[in-house]
Amino acid sequence: MKRKKRIVKNNFKDGDGQAGYCPVCGDYNLEYGDPTPYNDDLYYPWTCKTCGSNGREMYYMEFIGHHTC
Repeated sequence: MKRKKRIVKNNFKDGDGQAGYCPVCGDYNLEYGDPTPYNDDLYYPWTCKTCGSNGREMYYMEFIGHHTC
């Protein structure tokens, strides 16, 4: 099921937007690359399959506990 297109601000700035949606055209149609460490954070490079824009989704990394194998 395809999600509805989001209304995008014409004055988009870095850091705006919502995960999974293209900040340029507002469509839920991003293709992701491999996660990449960035300082103490992490980003996923993306390309919008609708409008061809590309960028990075940034995420904070936070220690939440140990798991044993």
